[in-house]
Amino acid sequence: MTSYAQQQPHLYQAPNGAHRDDSTALSVPITGKLVVDSYQNGNYPIESPRFPQPRPISTSFVDLKDPIQIHLLTETALADSRNFQIVSQDQVDVLKKQCQYISQRIEQTKANLALQTKYRDAAISMTKLYTPGPRRRSLTSNRSSLTSIAGAREAEAERETAEKRCEELAAELFQLEKRLVEPQRRLLEHTSAILQLTHRASHKKMMQQQLLNNPSGMHLFNGMPGSPESLYTYSTNRSSLASDDDIEFDTTKQFPRHHANGLEIPVKSPIREQTTRLREDVEQLKEDNARLVQENQLLKTSESKLDAINHAVRDLIIAFNPGENAEYPDQPRRSAPGQLFINTQLDYLEKGIQMARQEQEYSLSNNSSNGQRVDGDDHQSDNHTRLRSINGIVLAMLASAGADQPPSPGPTGNLLEDEISYLERAINVAEKELGPRGAVSISTTSGNVEGELKMIWDNMQSRAAFMKKDREDRKKQRAEKGLVDEDDEEAEDEDVNEPYSFVAFTSKVNFMATRVRRLAEEKVVLKRQIKQQRELNQKADAEEVLRLQGEVDNKQAEIIELRTQLAEVKDHLDSARAEISRNENLLQTALRDVEDLAQARSIGQEDNAKAASLQTELETTKTQLNGLQQRATDLETRAAAAEASRADAEVARQQTEARLTHSEATRKDLEVQVAGVDTKISELSAQLAEAVTARAAINEALEAKQKEVDMKTRQVQEKEDLLESMNLMLAELKTELTIAQAELDGAYGSRAERAKDIAAMKSTLEVQKMQTETDTLRKELATTVKQLQEITSVSIAAETEKAEIEARLDDAEQARGTLESELEEVRTRLDKEVLAGRERMAKLQESLDEEKLKGGAAAGLAKGASMLSEQFRLTMREERRKFQDDMREEQTRRRKVEEELRQLRRAAGMRSPMTPAPPTGAA
Repeated sequence: MTSYAQQQPHLYQAPNGAHRDDSTALSVPITGKLVVDSYQNGNYPIESPRFPQPRPISTSFVDLKDPIQIHLLTETALADSRNFQIVSQDQVDVLKKQCQYISQRIEQTKANLALQTKYRDAAISMTKLYTPGPRRRSLTSNRSSLTSIAGAREAEAERETAEKRCEELAAELFQLEKRLVEPQRRLLEHTSAILQLTHRASHKKMMQQQLLNNPSGMHLFNGMPGSPESLYTYSTNRSSLASDDDIEFDTTKQFPRHHANGLEIPVKSPIREQTTRLREDVEQLKEDNARLVQENQLLKTSESKLDAINHAVRDLIIAFNPGENAEYPDQPRRSAPGQLFINTQLDYLEKGIQMARQEQEYSLSNNSSNGQRVDGDDHQSDNHTRLRSINGIVLAMLASAGADQPPSPGPTGNLLEDEISYLERAINVAEKELGPRGAVSISTTSGNVEGELKMIWDNMQSRAAFMKKDREDRKKQRAEKGLVDEDDEEAEDEDVNEPYSFVAFTSKVNFMATRVRRLAEEKVVLKRQIKQQRELNQKADAEEVLRLQGEVDNKQAEIIELRTQLAEVKDHLDSARAEISRNENLLQTALRDVEDLAQARSIGQEDNAKAASLQTELETTKTQLNGLQQRATDLETRAAAAEASRADAEVARQQTEARLTHSEATRKDLEVQVAGVDTKISELSAQLAEAVTARAAINEALEAKQKEVDMKTRQVQEKEDLLESMNLMLAELKTELTIAQAELDGAYGSRAERAKDIAAMKSTLEVQKMQTETDTLRKELATTVKQLQEITSVSIAAETEKAEIEARLDDAEQARGTLESELEEVRTRLDKEVLAGRERMAKLQESLDEEKLKGGAAAGLAKGASMLSEQFRLTMREERRKFQDDMREEQTRRRKVEEELRQLRRAAGMRSPMTPAPPTGAA
C-alpha cells in the first residue's frame, strides 16, 4: 500500500475532505476506516456513470493549433517512451482479459461497498437513537433504562459488524485497483512504444519525401518554409520557394518590366490563385484573337479568289452571246462589314456556270454550217481557254485553303463540257470545305462577334464565381483557425452576376490588366522580402552548421570505430565457427569410438558368458565322470554282465573327454579374445577420456567466445544508445531553431525599416559560400547516413548468418538424437537375439544331456543317472537365470550411463553458444 500511496498520493483524503500532500500521505498509516472514508468522500467513485463520457481535451494550457507547442510535446513523448517494452499480441490479449476481469470485480466490489455503506449508516443512525438523553424521574425509568442498554448494545454490535464488512470490502477494492494498475501500465507502455515506432517510420518517410521534393537545398526545418509567410501556410509536400511552370505568362508586351529578374508569387500567397486564373484568361483571349485573325485572313483570301472566279464566269457568259448577255448582272457587293458574303458569291458562281452551260448548248445547236462551225470552234476554243484559267484559279484557292482537290476532268471528247464539269465539282468541294468554315469565320468576325465575346464573358464570370466561392471557403477556414481575414476589397467588389455588355467587357479587361500590373509589383516586393529572410536565415544557421559539422565528424569517427569492432567480431565469429566445426568432428569421432567400444564390450561379455558356461559344464562333467568311474569299478567287480555296458560307458567317456578337450581349447581361445577385448576397452576408455577433456576445453572456449560476443554486443548497444541520444539532441536543436525562426517571422517591422536593413547589408558572397558549405555538409551527412545503413545491413546479415548456423546446429542435434534412438533400437534388437540364442543353446544342451543319459546305461544306474541328469538340469537352469539377471542389470546400468552422458552432452557440449539463453520469466 505504501508504494501505491507514493505513486498516487492524490487519491487519499482525510475524513474532512482536505487533500494531503506526499509527506502527509506517507506519514499517516492507511487503515480500513481511512480507506472507507476516502471512497465515501469521492476520491474513489463508487457508482460509475451509466454511459461512457467523452474525454475532454484540456485547452487551458495546451494550444492545439500551435505547431511549435505540439512539436515539443511530441518530441517529449517520444523521448519518454524510448525504453518502453513492446509485448506480443498474445500477451496483449492476456493483459486486456486481465484488465477486464479485474474491472468487473472492481465494479462488483464497489456495488457491494455502496450497499454495505448504507447498512453502516443505518446502523450508526440506530446507535444514535439509543443515545441517553436528559434523565427524568418516573416510575418506569429503571425498566426503560435496561431496555435502552440492551438495544444500544445490539445496535453497537450491528454497527461494528457493518463497519468491519465495509473495511474488508474497501481493502479488497484497494487491492483490486492496485492489481489493475500493473496491466494497464504495461498496455499503455506497449501502446506508446508502438506509436513511437510508427511515428519514427513516418518521420523518416516524410524527411525522404522532403529531400525528394526539395533538391535545390533549401532549409526546411520540420516542414516549415524559409520565408516570411504565415506559419499556417506551410506544407510538407511543397516548398513556398519552389518554382511553378504553370503560372508563367508573357507580360512584356502589355506592361513594362521594372526589374531584370522577376520573382514568382509564393505558392501559398492569398492572391496567387487569382493571379493564375487571370493569367489563364488573358492567355485564352490571346489564343482566341490569334485564331480569329488567322481565320479572317483566310476568309479574305477566299473571298478575293471567288470574286476573281465570278468575274471570269461573267466574262465567259457575255462572250457566249455578247448581244443578249451584255446586261448580265454583276456579282453583288458587300453592303455592310460583317455581312455573310461567301455564300452569296458561291450562289452567284453556281448560277453563272448554269448560264454558261445553257449558252454552250444553244450555240452548239445553232451552228450548223461549216463556216459557222469553224467560227464556233474558234469561239469554243477561246471559251475553253478561259474556263481552264478559271479552273486553275479555283484549284489554287482550294490548295491554299487546305481542301481536297476534285478529280481531273475525264476525256469525254467535249473539252468545254469537261472543263465546266470540273468547275462544278470544284465549286461543290468549295461549298463543302469552305462553306461552314467561312460561315463560322464570317459569323465570328462580323455578326457573331458579340456571341463569341459573350461566351468569353460567361467563362470569365464563371471563373470569377468559382474564385469568389473559393475565397469564402478560405475565409471560413481562417476564421475557424482564429486567423485574420485577408483584405481583398477589389475582389469582393466584383459582380459575378453582371450581364454582358461591351462596356462591361472593356472595363473588365482594364480591371484585369490593372490587377495584373499590381500583382507584378507585389511579386517584386515579395521577392525582395523572401531574399531578405533567406539571408537572415543563412546568417542564423552558420554557427549551427559549424556545430553540426563537428558532431558529424564525431559520428564519423564513432562509425569508423564501430566498423573496426564489427570486423573484429566477425573475425572472432569465423574463428569460433571453425573451432566449433573442428570440435564437432572430434565429438563425432569420439561417439563412433564409444559405439565401437560398446559393441566390443557386448561381444566380450557374450564370450565371457559362453566361457563361464563351458567351464561350469566342464566341472560338472568332471564330477560326473569321477562318479561314473567309481560306479564303473564297482560294477566291474559286481557283474560281468555289465561288461558291454561298461564298454559303452568307456566309449561315452572317451567322447566326453574329447568334448572336454575341445571345450578346454575353446575356453583358451575365448580367454585370448577376452584379453584382446579388454585391451581395446582400455584404449577406448583412454580415447573417451581424451574426448571428454577436449569437449570440456571446447565448452570453455565457446563460453569465452560467447562472453566476448556479449561484450561486443553491449558495446554496440551502447553506441546505438549514444546515437539515439544524439538524434534526440538534434531534434531538440531543430525545435529551438524552429522557435527562433518563428520569432524572426514575428519580428518584422515596416517597409522603410526593411529597406534600411537591406541597405546596411553586405555583399552576399559570404552567404553564398556558407550555402555551398552547407550543401557540402548535407552531402557528407547523407553519405554518413548511407554508411550507417550499410553497417546496419551488415549487422542484420551477420544476425541472419548466426540464425542459419543455429538452425544447422539444431538440425545436426536432431539428426544425432535420431541416430541415437536408432542405435538404441538396434542394441535392443541384438540383446533380444542374444537372449533367444542363449535360450536355444540351453535347450540344445538339455537335449544333448538327455541323449547322453539315455544311451545304453545299465538298469542299476538308471535311477542314479536320472537323478544326476535332473540335478544337472536344475543347476544349469539356475545358472542361466543368474546370468540373465546379471545381464539385465548390466544393460540397465549401461542405459543409465548412456542417458546421463546424453544429458551432459545436451547441457554442456551440444548447445550452440550462439543460441540465446531461455528467458527466466516475464518481467
